[in-house]
Formats: sequence, C-alpha cells, structure tokens
Amino acid sequence: MKLTPSEWEIINHRLGAPDAIAECLVGSEGFYYSHEQTVDRAMAIESPDDIDWSSELDREIIQDCCLGCTLFGDMEDAVALGEVTKGWAMAMHKAAKSLEVKTGAMVTR
Repeated sequence: MKLTPSEWEIINHRLGAPDAIAECLVGSEGFYYSHEQTVDRAMAIESPDDIDWSSELDREIIQDCCLGCTLFGDMEDAVALGEVTKGWAMAMHKAAKSLEVKTGAMVTR
C-alpha cells in the first residue's frame, strides 16, 4: 500500500511513542505479541517502505497509529498562533480521511 507524505506524517507522529503503542496493544483481545516485540517492530518502521502490510503485527501497529493519533490535539491552537498554516492543517485532515480508507482504522481527530 502506498502512503502519501501527509499520511506518513500522521503515522510517524505516533511511531515516536513505541511504548505507548505497545501499552495499547499488548493484552488486547487477539493480540499475541509481547511488549518487547511490539516496541522493537514499531521502532524499526522508519519509512513507509519499512511497513510489511502482510504482517499482522505491522498492521496492528499502523492501526494503533491511527487510533492513538495525537497530531490533531492542539492543531486549532497551533493555527491560531501561526505555528502551522491553515492549509497544512486542512491537508492533514484530508490525509486522515484517506488513511482511514486505506487502513480501515479511524484517525483520532
């Protein structure tokens, strides 16, 4: 699956917190990987090319990156303060919608 740079930015934002990803996934129903396996794999995903879409673990990690997304949390304030442009914010919202279609996971906004 091909990701746009904006879609990757959304995923990569969450990948910066591999322990948080593992904490959300480990122990959830149907998830059979350890904390260490999950953290190690999340840390190994450094570009869209590193994602193995045939791997259950990779798909779970990417879905958590969508569900646990915090990129949009302070976006309105960042636009108001001029830290990011309104155009960038709108592009990220569009990318989030596209990412939801591609991954089947809701992007938290």
